[in-house]
Amino acid sequence: MILDGVFYGVPNQGRGCLLVFVQPKANDMYGAAIETLEPVSKVVDSLYAKWALLTALQLVRDGTLRRWPD
Repeated sequence: MILDGVFYGVPNQGRGCLLVFVQPKANDMYGAAIETLEPVSKVVDSLYAKWALLTALQLVRDGTLRRWPD
């Protein structure tokens, strides 16, 4: 049993063996993807805020925005 570190492998119960893999190399794609998606998230948030404001203004103008009954 390995208790002191990260182990890359899977047990194969059908064959009764353990398949061991070479330690994977660090991949920078995840960091790059996060850096790309952060500005996209800001754009989506900005568009949602504008949509919400325009919708509220439309409801006020149409008179359909009413207070909930108590």
